Amino acid sequence: MNELSVLEKVIDYRFSNPNLLEQALSHLSFCNEQENMTEDSSYERLEFLGDAVLEFLVSEMLFRAFPGEREGFLSRLRTAWVNEKQLARMARRINLGSYIRLGRGEHCQGGCRKNSILADVYEALVAAMYLDGGIDAARKFIVAQFSGLLQGEPDNEDVQDYKSQLQELLQREGGQLPSYRLVKTEGPDHRRMFQIEVVSGATLMGSGRGSSKKAAEQLAARQALIFLRSHG
Repeated sequence: MNELSVLEKVIDYRFSNPNLLEQALSHLSFCNEQENMTEDSSYERLEFLGDAVLEFLVSEMLFRAFPGEREGFLSRLRTAWVNEKQLARMARRINLGSYIRLGRGEHCQGGCRKNSILADVYEALVAAMYLDGGIDAARKFIVAQFSGLLQGEPDNEDVQDYKSQLQELLQREGGQLPSYRLVKTEGPDHRRMFQIEVVSGATLMGSGRGSSKKAAEQLAARQALIFLRSHG
C-alpha cells in the first residue's frame, strides 16, 4: 500500500482521479523544483476553491444544528471553526503534514508543521474531494471531521473545555459562577436528546442541545462564551 493509499484510508475516500490528490498535496516550492511541473500544478488553485466549499459545508452544518439561532451567532461560530489554527488542527488529526510534498528549502524550514501550509492543504484536499466525487463526498468528510465540535469537543488545542473557560472568564470579571439547568429531554431511550441552559445570576447566557447532558452543557457553555465576548 503506497502512502497516498494510506491517506485515502484515513480520510475514508478513494479518489477516482489520483492526480487531484497529488495536486492537493503539492506545495509551490516542490513544483518549482520539478521539470515536468508548473506553478499551476501546486495546490494553490484548489485551495481557493476549497475555502469556498469548506465555508459552505460548515455553514450548512451549523444552520441545521442550531435551527433557533440568528445569523450573528452562526457567523461567529463559523469563524471559530474555519480559520487557520482550527484547520491546521484538523490537518494534524489526519497526519496530513506527512503527505505534503515540499521543496528542499521549505522542507528544511519545517513547512509540514506550519499552520499556514497545513490549513491551505486541508482546504485543497476538500476541493479535490469535491471535484472528484461531488459535494456529497466533501460533505461526508467535513461532517466526520467537524461533528466532534457539535458534541462539545473543544475547538482549540490550548484549552480543555468550554465549561472551564466560562467559569474562569466569569471569575476574572467578578460575575456569578455559571449554573446549568436541564430544560428539555426528547426522543426514545436509545436516541435521547438533552437541552441545557446556562445562567449566571439572572442572565441566560446560552443553551445547548446534545446526545448527552455533558455534550449539551459544553455547547451551552460555548454559546455563553460567544455571548460574553460579543457583549464585552
